[in-house]
Amino acid sequence: MMDDKLTRAPFAADWLEEVENAIYSEFNKSNFYGCMSEFFMDAAAIGTACMFVEDDEEGNKINFSCRHPKELYIAENRSGMVDTVYPKFKAPVRVVVQQFGKDKLDSTWQRMYDDNPYQRVTLLHAVFPRGTEGIGRKDKAFASVYFDYDNQKLLDEGGFDEMPYLV
Repeated sequence: MMDDKLTRAPFAADWLEEVENAIYSEFNKSNFYGCMSEFFMDAAAIGTACMFVEDDEEGNKINFSCRHPKELYIAENRSGMVDTVYPKFKAPVRVVVQQFGKDKLDSTWQRMYDDNPYQRVTLLHAVFPRGTEGIGRKDKAFASVYFDYDNQKLLDEGGFDEMPYLV
């Protein structure tokens, strides 16, 4: 009698190879490899590295963004896992408009966008455990809140099913 594990092994190997190829394909479509060099430099030099992982707007690739440790405020849960991340960072006002829309901006940032869209503004992105889970955008396990730090204005509130920052 032939062992079932031996008869299934070739199919498992084929499946694992397909999954591996799919993962590499996703990494190749994204900015993963460029971001990883920065991630490793922060981890080796400073000891704390942080990367934000999200789907792009069209949903056909993954975006990776490294955050410098000096931009971060982090907290761990009782198990020692980072579950709260508050990066405070600068971005060109045109990127803020692309992400949130011009109508969500304070009037000073709207004028900035019209006059010099490459001028940098300060944002705060607060991600923390919500404590409850639901199906709505504002009911996810992790809250995601973007603030206009300069004008103390809420830009967006949403959430994630899992922590989007790798720290």
